[in-house]
Amino acid sequence: MDLTPSDEQRLLRESADRFVSETYTADHRRKVASEPLGFSADIWKQFADLGWLALPIAEAHGGLGGGAIEIGILMEAFGRGLVSEPYLSTVVIGASLISECGAEAQKQALLPKIADGSLVLAFAHSERQARFDLADVRTTAKKTPDGWRLDGNKTAVLDGNAASEIIVSARVNDGAGKPGKLCLFLMPQGTRGLALRDFPRLGGGRACNLELRDVQLPADALLGDGSDALPAIEATIDTARWLRSGRRPSASCKRCSTRRSNTPKFESSSDGRCPPTR
Repeated sequence: MDLTPSDEQRLLRESADRFVSETYTADHRRKVASEPLGFSADIWKQFADLGWLALPIAEAHGGLGGGAIEIGILMEAFGRGLVSEPYLSTVVIGASLISECGAEAQKQALLPKIADGSLVLAFAHSERQARFDLADVRTTAKKTPDGWRLDGNKTAVLDGNAASEIIVSARVNDGAGKPGKLCLFLMPQGTRGLALRDFPRLGGGRACNLELRDVQLPADALLGDGSDALPAIEATIDTARWLRSGRRPSASCKRCSTRRSNTPKFESSSDGRCPPTR
């Protein structure tokens, strides 16, 4: 098996390394630290122009159809430069959840906007009592005549202050009022009943805590058909954790190096550098 990186992968690595080393200087970090968004909107636009935002998105939805190795190359460069732009929250997590859970109409509406840089996303899932248990969600979603009502609290929402749409996880109450399936909802920034408190992150960027009290959303705010989203959440967070760790995706993993899907998923390999999916 030929383990040599392709010409496109070599060019991507060289381009990303050069961009990060020339852009993310100490002066730039000091300037961005005072930005309300926690990152530079101009640089985010450059990411779009370079095709980096479209990289893992399927070609049918305005993307380039890249895979795990390409995303890993970018994330490795971003880690070295302490890049604060919302690539992880918007592209790695947000686009993945929409690709996995969204209806086709939602994919067609949202994914091209991620690719061109006009849509920034955040994923509101963690809760204080959960202690890293992804299944422990107490935020509730109740069906109403006009759509949905959400109530609950979320902590450490990466880039939540900058997101134009926030993907919120909630348990859908059954007819008896008991929590049921874990579903995802698209909540616009500034929705009535949403209270947000943001704070700086160590190393750059911002995060926030959310309080949802009687948040009213339309019926089409539900992402997909209402199927249990926990498997997709677990797989997406697994991938994000490994990419965030800065460990390079393995070119020696045949499945990882040849797989091209609409989301940057990894599969396990014998050398231990590619994480397992659930």
